[in-house]
Amino acid sequence: MVQPVIRAAAGLTTAAVLASAVLVTAVPSASVAAAATAGAPDPVDERGGGFWAGRPGEPDGPALGRVRWRECGDGLRCGKLSVPVDWKRPSGTRTEIDLAWLPARDPARSLGPLVVNTGAGSTVQDVRARPDTVSELARWFDVVLVESRGIGDRGSAAMVRCSVPPPDPRRLQIASGEAAWRSYARHNAAYDRSCRIAAGPAYDGLTAWQVAHDLDALRDALGRRRLRYFGNGYGAVYGQAYLELFPGRAGRIYLEGVPDHFQPGLGRRLIAHARAAERRLRYFRDWCVNHLACPLDGDAVEVLDDLLAHGAGGADPGGGTQRTASPGELLLPANPGPSSGPRELMAGSPDGPGLDALLGETPLKAGPGLGELLGGGPSVVAGGSAGGRSSKAGSGVVPGRRAVDERRVVAAVLAGLDPKRWPELARALAAAEEGDARALLALADVRRAGAPATVSRAMHCHDFMPDVPDYRTFLRMEARLREVAPRVGWLTGRYEVGRCLGLRARPSWPPHTPRLDRSRLTGAETSAPAGGEGRPSSGDAGDRPARTGSDLGPRAGGGQETGVTGPAVPRDGGSGRPEPGPASSMVPSDDGDRASVLVGVGRLDVVSPPAPAARLGRRIPGAVVLWHGDGHDAYLLQGAGKLRAACLRARVHDFLVRGKPPKARTSCPGELTAGAGRGE
Repeated sequence: MVQPVIRAAAGLTTAAVLASAVLVTAVPSASVAAAATAGAPDPVDERGGGFWAGRPGEPDGPALGRVRWRECGDGLRCGKLSVPVDWKRPSGTRTEIDLAWLPARDPARSLGPLVVNTGAGSTVQDVRARPDTVSELARWFDVVLVESRGIGDRGSAAMVRCSVPPPDPRRLQIASGEAAWRSYARHNAAYDRSCRIAAGPAYDGLTAWQVAHDLDALRDALGRRRLRYFGNGYGAVYGQAYLELFPGRAGRIYLEGVPDHFQPGLGRRLIAHARAAERRLRYFRDWCVNHLACPLDGDAVEVLDDLLAHGAGGADPGGGTQRTASPGELLLPANPGPSSGPRELMAGSPDGPGLDALLGETPLKAGPGLGELLGGGPSVVAGGSAGGRSSKAGSGVVPGRRAVDERRVVAAVLAGLDPKRWPELARALAAAEEGDARALLALADVRRAGAPATVSRAMHCHDFMPDVPDYRTFLRMEARLREVAPRVGWLTGRYEVGRCLGLRARPSWPPHTPRLDRSRLTGAETSAPAGGEGRPSSGDAGDRPARTGSDLGPRAGGGQETGVTGPAVPRDGGSGRPEPGPASSMVPSDDGDRASVLVGVGRLDVVSPPAPAARLGRRIPGAVVLWHGDGHDAYLLQGAGKLRAACLRARVHDFLVRGKPPKARTSCPGELTAGAGRGE
């Protein structure tokens, strides 16, 4: 029997878990040792899922490669992949990866398997809940959904369940001071400890480096010479890792909503997030001008500036420190933190010249009240009445009012900048302008996550921020963020750092400058390995990982880099809106003898900011960047919204099916934002 991965059940003490670990792993099964020695396939999973080593044609299910499949509802067939916890020790403890197969609609015309990972959560559960996100791909492919390590289908033993939920990073956005910072860190550390207990030895495999090796094992198990892959969100991080580690085995790769794992500088990544939020505020302003669903009479940014400068009335639903002020006032505090700090912490622009034009926008200018706000000012008070607003802060005394600081208002606007919430944000700003800020402040309510939690946050931190800056260092970084994104973007730094504050630094595969060259990605095809099943072989030179062993982190001395440069600016609709043809018109073409990469970049994406995503696309030899006017998860959300004729989806299908990337400077319009507010 395969050695199980140790996981703690809810309510068990750490001591009990460790004791059970000793009992389970002290004496490995003789059959396991014999199978490992002989290179024989793993036996069938006793829970009925089976491991990849089942043989095609066996009576227990239909065949796709060497995976053993079973019917598991919702039109899916489920299987499992048995992989080492650590690919540097392939004969060590093993863990399981959940798979699900959505069969091609016409098996006789299938172009083969397309491996899909939709992001940080469970891919299989996501597709069960929203099948239209990827179901159209089954017109041409056998769609194979793959989970990352520690994430699994509903009821699966592969899902690691952490008994302590992670804290909401918005706690750090709203609260200020070192005490709040330390309290949050303790809560996040408790989440991390619970995940370590629940995952057992498998916790040490929670990095994109390991998942990339899992993808190659899956490629081999499916019997493919090259991996054809669709990675969305965090799934795109695994795609980046695969291109770096196995360039000679990459086929057509589509990466959407790409976090840039090739940028080692934390400061630059924080600046990118801050600027992306500031740009989304601009897009919200433009949407508000052109849509009847927006009740604001004036410029939305000017309304925000006016609120920050003078205030508006309303009750604070979340509480705060006691202050005194005139009735109906909401006078925002200047709690700016340090006004200066070492610029070398965040030197340089990740966007580079011409990005504003590339994104099709003009820069926002700060309103007259904002400079005073950043330089210091009175406290914010939300009054209970809704009658008008005073012209000056602190013009009267009202006992018992609850103070609201600048952070809460900015956090509320950030939460409302999700395009799906634009109508809600517009109504809240309009009410605040009239003197009632309750709806606006409610947008910043901190979520209380329920247990059990998943290891998704731990995986992110292992890959992107194993080393978190201390409080004083972060304050200097935040001062720099205020300079580059003074309205709302500066507060995103707390969210990004907050996700990893308090977590241990190991295991890790931190961001680094990749060693990618065109010859490795475009060289001659190498045959699939014939060695140990499920274990990527060393292969030819073009297949070997670009970086292995202990040198997987950023190289020393790689601090300063030049800013972004790149091709001329694409325009919305510059290439027209393609109409996808019927399935019969999508002529199959073989993956050929080289990798082909398409990178989707959304102008409204604040989860994976567009500037670093576009830069990453330019770093991958031969990759094509496809701009679009929507945000994160655009392809998936368009599918869920029945927007099957959308420009973005048509271009992606053309690439995956025919191997035809879009022409340079192609840009698709925002299909999702165009419908924001309809039906309200």
